[in-house]
Amino acid sequence: MSAAAPPALPGAATDCYHCGLPVPAGTTFGFEAAGAWRAFCCTGCEAVSRAICGGGLDDYYRLREAKAPRPTERSDDEELRLYDEPALQARFARDAGAGEREA
Repeated sequence: MSAAAPPALPGAATDCYHCGLPVPAGTTFGFEAAGAWRAFCCTGCEAVSRAICGGGLDDYYRLREAKAPRPTERSDDEELRLYDEPALQARFARDAGAGEREA
């Protein structure tokens, strides 16, 4: 993987190699993978792709049937509140003193 600059002009329309979202103009996230410069919409997508490619799993991009889904913001954290239940915490958390618990 090379740190060479992208061959495309800055601001050229392109989609993120990992998730498929548009790459904002002026974004510098990218690296060479699978023999070509790959641009990314954010540092998160670049980091995940570097891990995939750096781990020798380049075929992920060649064989996948769809772009990686983007995480969504949770508008309802009801599901997360379940972790506050003492019965559930008994399975994975312990008393850390001063009224705190740790997993």
